[in-house]
Amino acid sequence: MLLDIVGGEAGPLTEEILSEHLPERSEITLRHERLQSVLGLDVTSDKIEAALQTLGMHISSQEGDWLVTPPNFRFDLRIEEDLIEEVARMIGYDNIPITPELSRGILGMATEETVTEDRLADLLAARGYSEIISYSFVDEELENIINPGTEIVRLANPISNELSVLRRSVWPGLLKTASQNLSRQQSRMQLFEIGKQFLADDGKVAETLVLAGLVAGPKSPEQGDIPSESSDFFDVKADVESIFQFTGKSSDLRFIAAEHPALRPGQTARVELAGKGIGWLGSLHPVLEKQLELRTNVVLFSLRLADTLQSAIPAYQPYSKFPFVRRDLAILVEENISVDQIVDCVRENAGAMLQNVIIFDVYRGKGIDSRLKSIALGLILQDTSRTLTDVDADETVASVAGHLGRALGATIRT
Repeated sequence: MLLDIVGGEAGPLTEEILSEHLPERSEITLRHERLQSVLGLDVTSDKIEAALQTLGMHISSQEGDWLVTPPNFRFDLRIEEDLIEEVARMIGYDNIPITPELSRGILGMATEETVTEDRLADLLAARGYSEIISYSFVDEELENIINPGTEIVRLANPISNELSVLRRSVWPGLLKTASQNLSRQQSRMQLFEIGKQFLADDGKVAETLVLAGLVAGPKSPEQGDIPSESSDFFDVKADVESIFQFTGKSSDLRFIAAEHPALRPGQTARVELAGKGIGWLGSLHPVLEKQLELRTNVVLFSLRLADTLQSAIPAYQPYSKFPFVRRDLAILVEENISVDQIVDCVRENAGAMLQNVIIFDVYRGKGIDSRLKSIALGLILQDTSRTLTDVDADETVASVAGHLGRALGATIRT
């Protein structure tokens, strides 16, 4: 501009470069295939080299790609994508075609052998439960009360004294949440959590994913025409059974009377699935209720999630076109005989004609020895090939009664 205005001639350009004061610029690899993939445009090698050289970059070829050294003043050029952006700018953004996005993915495997955690959570939510998420760190004193006699995993750097050990059960978080709700006058609770519990094993920490729940307070919200009743062991037992009805494995489910240090004696059951222990169900121990100042009946359950999510694969079975026959049977058995034992014994003997066993009455009291109880059974009998006669039904009932007598010492109540 000076030459245009005042005339004259420009002198020689002198450039002094002090290399020792300049930062070293490392080479950046630019891949031809990567550039075309990002831009979605077929760009020739000549155009790419011309664009970069115009910007003062030093280029050397390497097996179809380039090693690019940016000029010292371009501190913004550090990675391959920076160079791709410069090429796009020199070509012109308007010259890059608009192409629809294409994403390739691999779908996960779908299986009927398990149900998902989300479906399990939806089931419990439909039954009135609310999901919580609590800390995996708990108070050592509370942890020792709930799970005494097992090794504690202490944290090297706890965030507080009340969160100093890893939980060996999910129950502490549920109980603490229940206590906080009660202190805020929220007396009716149905809570569950899916989380990990941690057990020390030979110097290592084993993690187990579990589903745990807590129920406290009235069965239903207060209503004028419904008497208020507290939730009990059997209400929560029904909720646990519904989980395995959902997975199709309710026939393998058993509740075995047992003892647990955190649960009330006489209201504690070990949950078994196909003979394998997978968890616990029971009312909170009275001593714990008093220590935690809960002032209400609390029922807890805990199930190992890997076993709980296992699902039975549905199998087609046609309905019989012939009518069923029902026969009722009342037996006397000792108090220590469980209903599960009776039902299993009936199924062992009745054969394929037995479609269902209904327990419709349990009686203790006048006219019965105090060591015994009366169980009334309804046997639903049906054949797929013919109509059963009274003789068929009577023979089956007699066979079942005999087997109950031999296996469990049961007698017919008259």
